[in-house]
Amino acid sequence: MGRSVVRLFISGLLLLLLTVGSVGVSPAAAHGKLLQASPGPGQNAGGVVDFIDLAFLEDATDAVVAVTKDGAPVPGTTTVANGRIVRYAFNPPLSAPGRYDVTFTATWVDQDRVTETYYFTYEAAAPAPVHIGSVESLPQPDSSWSSVKIVATVVLITAMFGLAVLYVLQLERRRSQAAVDGPGAPGGRPGRGNPADQSPSRRA
Repeated sequence: MGRSVVRLFISGLLLLLLTVGSVGVSPAAAHGKLLQASPGPGQNAGGVVDFIDLAFLEDATDAVVAVTKDGAPVPGTTTVANGRIVRYAFNPPLSAPGRYDVTFTATWVDQDRVTETYYFTYEAAAPAPVHIGSVESLPQPDSSWSSVKIVATVVLITAMFGLAVLYVLQLERRRSQAAVDGPGAPGGRPGRGNPADQSPSRRA
């Protein structure tokens, strides 16, 4: 096995490991994803808005929610800080129209603490927000589909690596065969080893 084959093998192995690692951690990158909110991002809410519900892809721990209007804090407190649904209660309920910025921070199962922000607007005459129900009503993460994508990616990379190795091995065989046959073999280049290429004066 030539040096080029060894180099290709090592490069392909590293590529395979990096690919598996990056695909393997991609589901974790989705942790803390905000699935639903009430009022939600960009929503124009009305009626009685006395609390905000935030629903996440996985359980949040030690969540802290803060709401501001025109840069000033809006009175309220985080009443539910753990679980897939986090709640912030206004005290008193909203009454001033305008834009409200919601910032939430939480710790996830991998101990990564994430902060995100969105906004909604309030107008008393607008439709009241539909509050989030139970945890059972939330979409569940599709772990089976993630596993299928991981396996498919690994198989594809492995197949491509195998084809590349076979191609290089074929080139190495041709080079080795050309070296054994010598320059006088059919298709070889003219040279000192081919009597047919020597001049009559040299033969004598």
